[in-house]
Amino acid sequence: MTRLAACGDPWSLALAAMLVSCAWFVGAHHAAQEAPTPAGGEDRLVRVRADALSTEAVTAPQAADGGAPWDAWIESGSRPVPAVADDPAVTCFAVRTRLGAVLVVRNVSDTCRAVRVAVRMPAGAFSTELVVQPAAGPPRAQRLRSVVAGAGNRVASAWLPSGASAAFRWVDRRGSVAASYRSARQALAALRPVDATLARRVGVPLTECGSHVAAGLRRAQPATRDQAVRQVHRALFTASHAVMLARNARPNARSRELRQALEALEVELSELSAALLDLAPNVAWVPSNAAGGSEQAFTVSMTNYGRLTVDNVRFSLRAEGATVRPVERVMLGTLAPGQSARATFRVRPRAGEPLHAAAYVGYRTARSPARLRLPVLSGVAQAEPSNAPDGSGDATGSAATPAEDPRATPAPPGEETSP
Repeated sequence: MTRLAACGDPWSLALAAMLVSCAWFVGAHHAAQEAPTPAGGEDRLVRVRADALSTEAVTAPQAADGGAPWDAWIESGSRPVPAVADDPAVTCFAVRTRLGAVLVVRNVSDTCRAVRVAVRMPAGAFSTELVVQPAAGPPRAQRLRSVVAGAGNRVASAWLPSGASAAFRWVDRRGSVAASYRSARQALAALRPVDATLARRVGVPLTECGSHVAAGLRRAQPATRDQAVRQVHRALFTASHAVMLARNARPNARSRELRQALEALEVELSELSAALLDLAPNVAWVPSNAAGGSEQAFTVSMTNYGRLTVDNVRFSLRAEGATVRPVERVMLGTLAPGQSARATFRVRPRAGEPLHAAAYVGYRTARSPARLRLPVLSGVAQAEPSNAPDGSGDATGSAATPAEDPRATPAPPGEETSP
């Protein structure tokens, strides 16, 4: 290279410079490979894998003392399946439930861990939920992106401080809709000897609902999910008709059972609709700066990760024995793909009484409405979305989102699927 530079020829100088650059790049690459890993491991990515399709016999883990917020997710008869983490400081176990799977991980180290999980599961239209239990303080609950895919890995992630635990749940909404429809048919059969007239009237829309349910479940595939949405919303329309007939009937034990079964079918159809549309609704507790105030603020939000526009987006919050502002539901209009909408509600519970509240998220697509119910459990702080308001300012401010436009671009999704 020295001789090339001494020649003074432009081409020789360019060749010498290129050789020097290559030598520097190779040396820097080897230096980077030989550089030691920073101590502490606070930014370590831990990978956890589980196999919900495995038939291997796995010993069930012992339940934690005092219970956990995800205990209700693990049904009786759930089967433990293999789960392993690539870091001994993160413990994990997984179970295969009747309609999906639950994976629980815990960070037993003295530093934070970023956990990325992959669970092998069958094909389906799965809704995904995450609950993080820190070492101190209330748990945080959050709904993540839905997964409509064939058999493969369901991937999600969470950030765990020291001593924190997290539980991921996947529920195949196709199976839950089919089970709810069977329950409604059984309740209708039990009503027939008691009130044949009501059974005949409800049976007409319920039978039509069943045909739409069958068509929707058959088309609930990645390539035909848009067609499945139309069938599911037709089933929602007929199920709502059946619910109104049951509500207006003369009350008795069998008619009440039928009404409850039909309302449960409505809920499951709405959940399947949200999974197919890739909608992620959430309710978040907003920390307040008001000292000693009993009023609490909650942000209800929904992110549209899908490719279809939903109309008539509306939020409301209901609480037993508490004052809620605003009393009426908040209308937010159209939610296009890639947008999120939110609204803030102020709740003042009675002194000394726990808060029992639920948020309702409604929308309309394929000419029929759907409504999702998000429970707000007492003592449970829901995970706050990244674009949620910080809760600062006057506690008596407007209940509408303090942004100029309540629709915003969503944050990067927290989960995905891989073959």
